[in-house]
Formats: sequence, structure tokens, C-alpha cells
Amino acid sequence: MNTENIVPKVNQLCYETLQKLALLTSIKDEECALEVFIDILMGKFNSLESVSLFKLERMYKETLSLRVQNSRHRNDLDNLNAEVVEPSDHMESKTAFCDYIKQIISKKPELDEYSGSYLGSDFLIKRVNQDKQIAFFMVYQFSGAGDVEAQCDSNSDVPMNHLSSSIQMMRCLSDIYSNQQNLISLNDKDALTGLYNRKFFDRKMSQLLQAFVSRNQNRRQIESAKGMCLAILDIDHFKKINDTYGHLYGDEVLLHFAQQMQKVFRDDDWLFRYGGEEFIVILKDVDVEAISKILHRFRTHIELYAFPKNEKVTISIGVTLFDGHIGQSEIVERADHALYYIKEHGRNNVGYYEELVRDGLIKEIVTHDDIELF
Repeated sequence: MNTENIVPKVNQLCYETLQKLALLTSIKDEECALEVFIDILMGKFNSLESVSLFKLERMYKETLSLRVQNSRHRNDLDNLNAEVVEPSDHMESKTAFCDYIKQIISKKPELDEYSGSYLGSDFLIKRVNQDKQIAFFMVYQFSGAGDVEAQCDSNSDVPMNHLSSSIQMMRCLSDIYSNQQNLISLNDKDALTGLYNRKFFDRKMSQLLQAFVSRNQNRRQIESAKGMCLAILDIDHFKKINDTYGHLYGDEVLLHFAQQMQKVFRDDDWLFRYGGEEFIVILKDVDVEAISKILHRFRTHIELYAFPKNEKVTISIGVTLFDGHIGQSEIVERADHALYYIKEHGRNNVGYYEELVRDGLIKEIVTHDDIELF
């Protein structure tokens, strides 16, 4: 191998990769940043077989939940382009590798980095992000052992040794990704609870509404779609809690409440601290019956939960379905209208905007020229 010819190519590869990773600094969404990061790696490193993000969550004192948050496999892309069905043995191979990685992380959840080989393929596990409850691990799997190749924009291949150059490169790139995700998280998360803040809520709602409408092209589909809903959760008599025990205890209640939201709701659901003692959850891919069960289950969970000082806490919830004909502010206003009705009629319950309007218990919110009327 001619070292003199290789060094300039490696330098060019590093420069091109870092140049593409600079795109991450303009991305303000964690999911989008992850997708871009994986796209860059899969495009640059030919022998990178798969990239997966594992999420490790501490549920109870000694109970851990470990699952795959995102995964991209080169064979998936090849099959998609070739329009062929993925062989079952390939599916079994991916599942087996995933289970093997889970065993490693579960046995040593505090690990920062681990490299090894599985059925002749080298891999690297790299911790990329964590907080008190959750840790994320990026897993890189290479195809075969020995030398691998990376791709320069000039279409020239760069040979790299697996367990030295290539893994060292993944290690450095993981640190860049982790730092960017930390910056996004600090900007988008509520400092006390760790949930997404209101600023991020406004941005995410715009994205979700656009995606909702794009999935439902004609008017009939939009009106019949029941795939998403927004619920506002309000802690009952929170001012009394603050007045009785002080604001430090009030903050502790908010923190416990947010932790229970993260525990009970699904990973695919969006959780926000909207302000003060108000929280928002956006449920995706659910029907009306499922929405009722999910929200009542959480309401009951909070009612039975042992908060510090054995203080009993209840919540009132207002919920509305996404509608392809209205904007963000009206969706929030509908849920808030249902919430207000529940707070005026006993609290500790769930109010459904559409049902309350149908039953004549509240007036429908009508929008005219951006002015909301009751």
C-alpha cells in the first residue's frame, strides 16, 4: 500500500466529511439531525453496514428499558433501490445482532465505548448522549473484517483499517454529533423538567401539521383522519401546593410529574412543558378509543402516584383531534376550551372538545379572518 498516495485521500475524506457535518449546526431538530448524520456516514463509508441508535432508560431502581430508537442498514437501502423484498435470513441476522448489542449494553450500562466483532463483522458502541434517566448509544457495524473503504466526492476509494482508522473516525464523528445534540437539547428543553419547551412546541407543531396534511391529500381523507391529537394537562390546585409547601416543593412536583409523563407515554409521543403547571402531549397514530384509554390511564396513574410528602395530586385534561383545516393556535385553543370546562366541572377528568361541542356543553370555536370566536 502506497502511504504517500493514501494520506492525501484520507485528508480529503476528513475534510469532506467535516464539511458535510457542518450542516448539523443549522438544524434545530434532534430527529432531523440524526437523519442527516446517518445519511452522511452511510454515504461516505462504503463498508459501514449499519448505524443504530439505542436508547437506555432507567425505569425503576434496578429496572432498565433498552430499545432501538433509530436504525439504518445498507441492505435496506439497496433493497429499496432494487425494489426487491428483503430475505428473511437477513432480517434474522439484523435481529440477532441487535440482541447481541442489547446484551452488551445491559450488562454494562455505564460503558462509554466498546468495540468488538460479531460473526466476522467489526462493530463500535459509542455513548453519545445522556441525562439522569436516559442514555443513548450509537452502534456502528462494518461489513466483514480487515480493510474497508471510504468514499471521497472525487469517487476515489480510501482503504482504511477497521480497528484503527475507521473506528477512530467513527469515534470522532460521534463526539461531533453528541456535542451538536447537546446544544439542540439545551436550546429546546425546559431547564427544570427536561421536557421540550414552548419554543420547540411552536416549531414542532408547524412540522406536524404540514406532515398531517400531506398524508391526507383530499378533503374527505382529512375530515376522517383521526391519527393525531393534542392534549393539555393541567395540575389541579397547583397554586395551593406552592402556597402550602413552598415553590421548591412545587418544582419537585413538576419534576416528578414530567418523569411520569416520560414513563407512561410512548417514545413516539411528543411531550412538552407548555408553561407553569401546564403540559402538552401530542399522541400520534391513535384512534378516538385509544386516546381515551391512554389519557385516562395517565390521569389515574398520577392520582395514585406517591408524590413527596404523600401529597395527592390530580390533573385535568383537555384534548382535541388534529384537523387539516385549522392552524396551530386554534388546535391549542380547542384543547384549552375543553380543559376549562373540566376545571369548572369537578376537575380530575378528561374533556374531549369534539364531544363537548356535539353534546352542546361548550360552544364551537369558529375562526374568521384569524379571529377566534365562540
